[in-house]
Amino acid sequence: MGLTIFLVLCSIATLVLTSVTILQTSRLWKLKAIRWLILVSMIILIGALSLLGVLVAQTFEEKLIFFKLRILGTLFLAPCWLYFIHSVFDRWNWLNKKTVIAIVFLPCIVNFMMMFNPSTQSLLFYDFKPFHFFDSSIVSFELGPLYGYFYLWSMGLMFLSYIISGISFAKSKGQRRYQVLALNVGLGVGIIQKVIADIAHFPQGVEFVGFTLSLLFTIIAIIYTVLRHRLLSIVPLAMERIFHELPDPIFVIDDEHRVMGVNEKAKLFFNLPENYLGDSIEKLLPDVPLNPGEVIVTGKDQKNHYFHLALEKIEDGKASSPGTVVFFRDIGEQKIAEQRLHEGMEFRARLLAMLAHDLSGFVEAQSLVTFSLQKNFGPEHQQHFNLLESSSMASHNLINNVMEWVKKQPAQFQLISKPFELIALIKDTLSSMESRLVLKRVEVEFLSSHQQFFIDGDPEMMASVLRNILFNALRSTPPEKKIYLAVNENQNQIEIKIRDEGHGIEKQELERVLEASKSFNLAGVSKAQGTGIGLMLVRHFISLHRGDFQMISNPGEGTEVVVSIPL
Repeated sequence: MGLTIFLVLCSIATLVLTSVTILQTSRLWKLKAIRWLILVSMIILIGALSLLGVLVAQTFEEKLIFFKLRILGTLFLAPCWLYFIHSVFDRWNWLNKKTVIAIVFLPCIVNFMMMFNPSTQSLLFYDFKPFHFFDSSIVSFELGPLYGYFYLWSMGLMFLSYIISGISFAKSKGQRRYQVLALNVGLGVGIIQKVIADIAHFPQGVEFVGFTLSLLFTIIAIIYTVLRHRLLSIVPLAMERIFHELPDPIFVIDDEHRVMGVNEKAKLFFNLPENYLGDSIEKLLPDVPLNPGEVIVTGKDQKNHYFHLALEKIEDGKASSPGTVVFFRDIGEQKIAEQRLHEGMEFRARLLAMLAHDLSGFVEAQSLVTFSLQKNFGPEHQQHFNLLESSSMASHNLINNVMEWVKKQPAQFQLISKPFELIALIKDTLSSMESRLVLKRVEVEFLSSHQQFFIDGDPEMMASVLRNILFNALRSTPPEKKIYLAVNENQNQIEIKIRDEGHGIEKQELERVLEASKSFNLAGVSKAQGTGIGLMLVRHFISLHRGDFQMISNPGEGTEVVVSIPL
C-alpha cells in the first residue's frame, strides 16, 4: 500500500495547494496573466482530482471514468501554460492575435470532441484494461493512430513556452532568474519523464507516477514564484487600471509603429476595430500626423478636437528604443479659455483705442485754448503757459503711443516690411508737428545727404520712432531754440541723428532711462513727463528692424539720439 498512499497524499497536496493558489489570485483576475494562471490551476486541479479518483475508485468502470476525466482535463494544459508564460514575461505579442489563439487551441478542441464521441475515441485511445503497478490499481490503454499528432502538437507548444522562458532567463538577473527556473522545473520534469517513458517504452505506471509528481511540482513552483516572491505583483494591475482609466487617448506602439496596446479612451474616441492589435498606427489613424505638437482630430462625432501630441520613447537600456507611447492630451478646454481670453483682450484693446481717440481730441482742444489765452495775457503768465503746453504735448504723445500699442498689440508687433521712402516719411512727420513747433517757437533744421532714401521696413513703426524722438526733443527744447535732424548713409546703414538744445540729462538718470526702456512693458505709462512707453516703443521697433539705438546727453548741452537702420 506504500505507493498508493504516497500517490494519494501527492494528489491531495496538489488539490489543496491548487485551491490556495486560485483563492489567493482570483482577486486579481482582471490581470491577463492571472486569468491564464487560474486556467492552468483549474486544469491542474482537475488532473489531481482525476488521479485521486483513479487511485481510490473500487471498480474498473469508475477508474475508467476518472481516467478519461484526467485526459480531458489535461488536454488544454499545454496551450494554457504557453499563454501563461507569454503573459508573465511579455514576449512575442503576435500570440495575442485572435487567429493565432484559434490555431493554438483548435487541436485541443478537436481532441476533446473526439474523446466524447465513441466512434472517434478509438483514434486516440482504445483497449482500456485494469493495470497493477506495484500496489496501485490503475488503467492501461493502447494509443490510437491520431494520438501521435496531438502529442507532437502539445510538445511543440511546451517547447515554445520554454523558448520564452529561456529568453526571459537570459535577460533576467538575480532573483528573477530563480523565479523563471522554479516556474518551469515542475512541469519540465513531468514532460521529460513522459518523453523518456515513451521512447524507452516504460510501463504505463511510470507515466502515471511521473504525471502525479509533475502536477505537484508545478503547483509548488507556482506558489513559490507567484505568491511568495510576487512574480505577478499587484503593481502591473494598478498600472494597467490607471492606463485604461486615463481620460486622454493613449497608444503603445513598437519600433515598427505597430499598435501593441491602447487605453479605453483611445478605443472609444477613434472607434478602433476589434482586430486593431498589430496594425500600424498610420493605418488606424491615417489623418493624424505623428509629429509632436498641436493636432486637430475629427472624432466620430464629426467635430474637431484639439490635442497636444506627445511621443515618449520606452527606455529599456538598449541602444534603440523597443517602442513608443503616443499620448494625446486633450487641450479643448484650454483652447476655449484662450479664445475667451483673446476676445476679452480684443474688447479691452478696442475700448482703450476709443478712449485714447476721444482723449486725443480733448488734448487738441486744450492746446488750442492755451494758444488763444497766450495771445491775450501778458508775459508774466508765460511760465504757466509753457508748463501747460509741455503737459499738453506729453499727454498728446502718450495718447498717440497708447493708440500705437493698441493697434500693434493683437499682432504682437509683427514687422510688416515693404519698400518706402524715408525722406518723405520724415517730412510728413514734421508736417504733423508743425502747429506744435509754432506754438513752442522751436525750429527744426533738417539736413540730408541724399534727396531720397528707399529702404525696406515698416513705415508705421518708423513714423512712430521719429514722432516719439522729436516729441521728446521738443519738450526738452526751450523757446527760440533749434532741433537738428540729419540723415546720412554710413557703411550700408541709414543713420538718423536728432539733437536738441535742451537742458540735457544727468549721467545716472540717462543710465536709468536706458535700462528701463530695454524690455517692453507698460511700467512707464504713467510718467507723462518722462520717456515712458514712447522710448520703449522706439527701442522695440528699431530692434525689429535689426537696427541700433544710441542716446547721448550732457547736462546743459542737450541730448542727441542716433538711430541706425540697415539698408
